[in-house]
Amino acid sequence: MECPHRKRSPWSLLTIKCTIGTTWGLKPYISHWLYVTMVRCLVSYDAIIWRRKALQITVANKLTKLQRLACLCITGALKSTPTIALEPLFDFLPMEIYLQAEPGITAYRLL
Repeated sequence: MECPHRKRSPWSLLTIKCTIGTTWGLKPYISHWLYVTMVRCLVSYDAIIWRRKALQITVANKLTKLQRLACLCITGALKSTPTIALEPLFDFLPMEIYLQAEPGITAYRLL
């Protein structure tokens, strides 16, 4: 089963990216907040249902690219900066791990 909101999340991130420039635009902490509150919520919506899909290599790679783009937008880092170095800066888990943990949090909340 495919998440209906996954197709919208890259567009949300690209909209945020358009508001960021090297010398103008949103501050990095606002970009971080927008990514966490909007884009990651869209991606993790109904993760309890489609979490097995996130384990597939193609889906995991797309999710990693999405988070990498967000990290590059927030920091303004060079494109050659490794994702493994960018994610700890913001305390981000890799997306496939985040999507495996999210259903447990949701189930706990529902109890």
